[in-house]
Amino acid sequence: VQKLAPYHGKGPKTSLLEGINAQTALIVQQITHNQSPIPVSPPVDVNTGKVVPQPAAKPAPPVQPAATPAAPLPPQPAPSVSAEEILVERFRRQGDLPNLIMALRKAITAKPKDASLRGQLIRAYLDAGMTSTALDEARRAVALLPASAAMHCALGDCLQASGASDGAVAEYQSAVQLDPKDATNYVALGEGYWAAAKPEAAIKALQDAIACDPANPLPHRKLARIYAELGRYSDAVGEFNVVRARAKPDEADSLAKDYAALCRIAATELTGILNRLQNDHQDLSTGRRTREQIYNDETQLRKQAADLSSFLEALEAPAGLGRVKGLFGQAGNLTAQAVDLSLHSLEATGAGHEEEATVMRLEASRQVQEALTHLNAALTQASSSG
Repeated sequence: VQKLAPYHGKGPKTSLLEGINAQTALIVQQITHNQSPIPVSPPVDVNTGKVVPQPAAKPAPPVQPAATPAAPLPPQPAPSVSAEEILVERFRRQGDLPNLIMALRKAITAKPKDASLRGQLIRAYLDAGMTSTALDEARRAVALLPASAAMHCALGDCLQASGASDGAVAEYQSAVQLDPKDATNYVALGEGYWAAAKPEAAIKALQDAIACDPANPLPHRKLARIYAELGRYSDAVGEFNVVRARAKPDEADSLAKDYAALCRIAATELTGILNRLQNDHQDLSTGRRTREQIYNDETQLRKQAADLSSFLEALEAPAGLGRVKGLFGQAGNLTAQAVDLSLHSLEATGAGHEEEATVMRLEASRQVQEALTHLNAALTQASSSG
């Protein structure tokens, strides 16, 4: 077999491949340097030889400019709280009035126009029984901050504590004029009118407070007590029900105090009725008044006692005061029975009837005192456990 030497020449296939590669390299180079599109022949129908029409190309969406990043907000300065203000909060929590007053005075020296600090100092003086000092401080505060409704209210409180009801009302009116959108100013005005023996004006001011801030339970609390004092018991129950409906779970202590205030008002009225029955008995014995006069007076007492009894039954007791409600209900019923028996003794005349009326009156008085004792004990227990 003849051994063939390896072939080193160029055949036709080798030359063709080299030409293709060279042409491809040239095309790539042109694309890279010129960035121009390569012409593309339009498609042709193989049967007719005509160019096939193509749909117009959709324009490319415009290029959106890059969003400019928002400038960072400047850092907010932290509220300035002095060392004295920290001590103020500590002494307030501890109930340390002497040190609280000292800390407030030092804090006010650093911030003489801080209405909040001045209001706290005035309140601390009042709580400490330093009424004249509080009044002087309030007058200085109003002179320094005449446009502050809070300072006028504070001065009104000091005047009220000093017994100057008319002056207090004037300051509360100034507070309302300076800040008519603050319901607490109307509440203060209402209390001022009430202390000045102007009940209708007091009711109007508290109703204005409700119109100013319908969600605020404070004016409803005040109205409930005023209505109870005036003997408008159904209105008092209505206002108390509003307070109950809006009370939050952590406001149970405040609700209990509202209920207790209404019960104490009723207890005072019941005691007054029973004392009048005792006085009527003495007047009849001494001849100071006639039987007919006493009978007419006690006829009016009968309605008052019945209204009080219904009032105590209608008041819904907060949690934990159910037994207290029962005791007050019994006190109201016994008082109403005592009035009925006293009237019966006046009609029937006889030692037996008078003795029965006296026993019922004494039993009703004992029941009122027992109800009050249980009420105070329940509030003390709730306060200590809270």
